[in-house]
Amino acid sequence: MAIGTALGVLALSTGVLAARPDRDPVRLLVSASVAGTVARRLLPAAVLVPAILAAVRLAGQDLGLYGTRVGAWLFGLAMVGVAAPVVWRLARSLEYAEQERARTAQALRVAREHADRDPLTDLFNRRRFDAELARFAGHARRYDLPGALLAVDLDGFKGVNDRHGHAAGDTLLRAIADALAACVRETDVLARLGGDEFWALLPYCDPPDAERIGQAVVTSVRAVAASEGVPVTASVGLVALDPEDVAAAQARADQAMYRAKHAGGDRLTVGAASPVMAASPAG
Repeated sequence: MAIGTALGVLALSTGVLAARPDRDPVRLLVSASVAGTVARRLLPAAVLVPAILAAVRLAGQDLGLYGTRVGAWLFGLAMVGVAAPVVWRLARSLEYAEQERARTAQALRVAREHADRDPLTDLFNRRRFDAELARFAGHARRYDLPGALLAVDLDGFKGVNDRHGHAAGDTLLRAIADALAACVRETDVLARLGGDEFWALLPYCDPPDAERIGQAVVTSVRAVAASEGVPVTASVGLVALDPEDVAAAQARADQAMYRAKHAGGDRLTVGAASPVMAASPAG
């Protein structure tokens, strides 16, 4: 009778879990979480431990040991012998799960970093640049902070690809990216938005310092191109960042860059201030 009842309860429990896989036990077992890993590793022990203890109990009963001190000690030792591996297994499972969690977190960090980087130059890409620009604009609006934008476009770069091939063009882009990184400050945000177009966000930068950085960019690109033996220069547009209208500031920087290019390139052009900033009192 007892055996039949036990089997019936076991079958009913199994059926309920199978019919509702969304319930916690099944969902936990198939999850990739730390708890899921531990549950999967301990499930065999949950089945084997009762079976082993039952076998020890039956063997002791057959040998008539339960009425003696020896039998009690043997049963106690058997329980310790079964419990110790379970505890060890639990510790190992937790350690393994923590290692898996750390590996997953590291992989996610690397993936996020790669998603924010230009694969050729290792500078930030457009996605990350836009995010940093929006973040600083919000900060600048709140605390009335200065900032500037640099738009950089290479003059004559297409000719390098046409005459020397794209491999030579890629080598030049990497060298120019390194040179630009040396021109800006650690707090600045430098990005390659595509092709031969670079942008820099200069947070907390007043106009004189921004102009010095912009002129350094022009000079550095000229020097790198000369060392590579190619006729490439940079047209650079510079504007003060208006945090109230970031898109307009980018458009003005772009326009300033094109004015530099139409004037012959190899120069820095400072764009006009936004109407709001021009109307603000000095001070």
